[in-house]
Amino acid sequence: MTPTESTASCNDVRIITHEEFATRHPHPPSPVYVNIDWHTGLAIDRQRETTINQQRPAPIDRRAPLTY
Repeated sequence: MTPTESTASCNDVRIITHEEFATRHPHPPSPVYVNIDWHTGLAIDRQRETTINQQRPAPIDRRAPLTY
């Protein structure tokens, strides 16, 4: 393709409005705005959940500190 041909093909570009673009390229539904039916969810065992989330105590390093 010569530079003249590429320039000629650029003349075919048309600027469209946001509304025209949106009608040609619809967006999928956003997950942020999806309605969630909370009443049909599974019951959560809160006692088990708290035992899972507890932090374990950090191990104590009983070795002598390094000296240089």
